[in-house]
Amino acid sequence: MTQVTDRFQSAVYALAGEGSIKTRLVQAFSRHLEDIDDELLPEELASGFVSLRETLQQHRPVGGETAVEATVRKMSVAEADACAHEIVSLLLRLLRDPAAAERLRVVGGHRAQSVADAPSEPPAFLAKPR
Repeated sequence: MTQVTDRFQSAVYALAGEGSIKTRLVQAFSRHLEDIDDELLPEELASGFVSLRETLQQHRPVGGETAVEATVRKMSVAEADACAHEIVSLLLRLLRDPAAAERLRVVGGHRAQSVADAPSEPPAFLAKPR
């Protein structure tokens, strides 16, 4: 489970980076999440992830682009924002897993507050387009 959590965390870092939401969404999903086996996810999260994957791969690629690039290109900014929001929400739900929360409690040799109590909604700066 830790590897999956790490990959979602990397995807959220990509979403928080520079560039348009569409560019960040393509990078986050393609580089970190696209090839995750949904069977590795807790049962209560797998359907949400499968739905996200289907949403991001629904259009056929044109030229040298991928299905994710083709799909996101055709999305509105609001649709891309909703997909980014779902990635952040999935990470927050993964972090409620006791094993993942325990692993993240020790940061730089110091005990940190538990992430199991993290809010279910992502922070506004991650969920809103710039």
